[in-house]
Amino acid sequence: MKLSKFTKLIKIDKDIYAVFNSLFMKILFVDKDKKNQIQEMSTNDKETQILFDNGIYINEEGNDEKVFQIIKNNIINHSKKISIMYLNISTYCNLACKYCFIDHNPLSVHDRRLMSFETAKNALDKFKKEIYKNKEQSIAQVILYGGEPLSNNNEFDKIVQYARHIMPKVKITLITNGTLLNKNKIQFLKSLNIVVGLSLDGPKNINDKSRVFKSSNESVYDAVAKKIPCMNEEKLLYGLSSTITKELIENKKEVVKCFKDLQVHDVFFNLYHYSQHVCKSEWTSFYNNMSNFILKINKDLKNIGIEEGRVRDQINLLAKEIFKFQSCGAVGLNQITIQPNGDVCICQGDSRTSKYVIGNINTDEIKEMLNSPKVEPWTKYYTVCKEKCKKCAALFVCGGGCPLQAEALFGSREEMDAASCIFYKKFLKWYLKEYYLKIKGGENVNRA
Repeated sequence: MKLSKFTKLIKIDKDIYAVFNSLFMKILFVDKDKKNQIQEMSTNDKETQILFDNGIYINEEGNDEKVFQIIKNNIINHSKKISIMYLNISTYCNLACKYCFIDHNPLSVHDRRLMSFETAKNALDKFKKEIYKNKEQSIAQVILYGGEPLSNNNEFDKIVQYARHIMPKVKITLITNGTLLNKNKIQFLKSLNIVVGLSLDGPKNINDKSRVFKSSNESVYDAVAKKIPCMNEEKLLYGLSSTITKELIENKKEVVKCFKDLQVHDVFFNLYHYSQHVCKSEWTSFYNNMSNFILKINKDLKNIGIEEGRVRDQINLLAKEIFKFQSCGAVGLNQITIQPNGDVCICQGDSRTSKYVIGNINTDEIKEMLNSPKVEPWTKYYTVCKEKCKKCAALFVCGGGCPLQAEALFGSREEMDAASCIFYKKFLKWYLKEYYLKIKGGENVNRA
């Protein structure tokens, strides 16, 4: 027997260590003496067998590099299987959010373009064909995106009705700032079982500092908050999408109170994306503070019956022992984005530039576009394709962050998004401690 090179030992309490293989995440908890014995290969026969069964030890002739390669190949083989389509039905937005990573992307040049029903129909028809061919319909999702999608008022209802008609069981999500919602639109969305991601960053004084109208001084918070009672009354399935700013971090209690008073049930915190307009020296301290904020507020929200989506999703993947090989569908080419004129790119962050266009949905087939050499780099952005990531204890839970942020901070989309690394490493240590405390309370701690 020998120690696997993917074995990690992480201290989580005064005298307690989590031990696991970062390819499988079958977690054991041991004290310091046992941890030393594991490293020295001096465990007894029963303990050795347990460690072997959990991937901590491997046979002398075993080669865990081959195991890694099998996992890597399985992940890469999943690439180019489309399950997500962003329909950018309007590049116009009535807000001028100060942190918008699309507005502040220097490549974004298309200001006001609206998608026609015919272009949307072509995109939806071709997307349906792809997901059924690849048997991805059970996890498929159409995301109505912008700008502000509701600003394309002439075509919005027809596009949504058609999407639901041809794909009755596929998840359809509207990403909206909420300012253009009204009761009729809320009832319409409910009738078609549309999920809504509603952007709101907490209390009025915090939200309105970053989220402002382009053409007035009215309160964005007031415009959005008054729609929530109607959404609750109609039982529309929605969740708040909140971008974490410095002000949000510094006012955790007020944020929790706000969400409680609004009677929301689900909140997803977005990791702030640093772009070229932001001082690059800030990202390390900010991501540390932001990560701590998410992990702390998660407990506060849970205590009042509100789900925090980011932590919940991470925990669910671990509970199901699912290797998180991407942070978004763009990595690995599992998504496409359709621009208003039908031009196709991969990442929604590139939806207002022609630089990364790979074809047009009105004239080209999705399969042909995904086989273009121009998109091949997206298959190399996986964590399993990066040597630095391969050595990380958080390999199983990370997903790799955002290639666009890696480009903004470190010069290339192929670089590691070291900002997101901070969150996932902190999450892993937090999870290990929470998991230990939970099973300790049940007197059922796994020990080698």
